Amino acid sequence: MDCAFLNLTREGADGVHLDVKLIYAPMTDTTRRIMEIVKNRYSVTIKNPMSIIFGSYVNFLPVTMPKYFQSNMSIQGFDTEADMVAYAKESFSNQCGNPLLAGITFDDSIANSLSSDANLEYTIRLSNTNRRSKGASGTNTYTPWNTKVVFAIQFVSGPINPSDSDGGYPGYWKEGFMTVQKSINNAIYEIMTGQHIPVFNANLMASVSSADC
Repeated sequence: MDCAFLNLTREGADGVHLDVKLIYAPMTDTTRRIMEIVKNRYSVTIKNPMSIIFGSYVNFLPVTMPKYFQSNMSIQGFDTEADMVAYAKESFSNQCGNPLLAGITFDDSIANSLSSDANLEYTIRLSNTNRRSKGASGTNTYTPWNTKVVFAIQFVSGPINPSDSDGGYPGYWKEGFMTVQKSINNAIYEIMTGQHIPVFNANLMASVSSADC
């Protein structure tokens, strides 16, 4: 079965629109502030997105690229983690086109006493299966996450999947874990330091793309 990840729609021939949702617990003044920053970071419109990444090489791409990419995030808070998990389970009963990306549980070190002197902890909870995994046939395989160990044993030094530009299995990039982690870390940093981190680093993206070409 071919199943769309999140809620992605094509707006005519010109644009692509992506709806994303994050849920979180508990609801406190601090967690609300963090999630509002995250929401604003995800709610962006990028014109000519492929030209930013590929530069002049975009003219040689074999397909017509959209003129703009627009993402819109919604957030919903819960009093307890149990309430949040119950909502997620019901929502994930239908994963196709589902905008829900992840749930975040904030530890007391963040929810009630955000301080640079504390060890800040939070948990990112995704669907119990890989929503973007594809087998050799190109179809979704929906394999479960391997949670038997905290850190996998690496017998050879270096990247686990060196041929995969996105890191490959288990899909921390594809499944959205890393982008959620990055956005929350940036929001906490912004609150604690008062320094805003740019949403999109075009120079970094261009340099990475040039290095790959």
